[in-house]
Amino acid sequence: MGLMVRVLYSSFAGAWEQAMRLHETIAENRLKLSAQLSQMGDELSALAKEVDKNRKHVRRLPSPDLSGLYSDLHQSGKGHPHRI
Repeated sequence: MGLMVRVLYSSFAGAWEQAMRLHETIAENRLKLSAQLSQMGDELSALAKEVDKNRKHVRRLPSPDLSGLYSDLHQSGKGHPHRI
């Protein structure tokens, strides 16, 4: 009977240790994932700020004079949306 109890204890203890190692691995992987997601969030935030800054800069630029381009396209017939 003593041998049987020892085998069961060893099996349970081994399974418990294996479960704890698996739990630690999952926890480490979750920490790595959260760090990566945080870094991605920071990069996306920086990108959004850069895009907003560039959008505001482009808005302040003088608009080009496209009247000559439009008249050239209109005369050639390629600029009118209803012509086929």
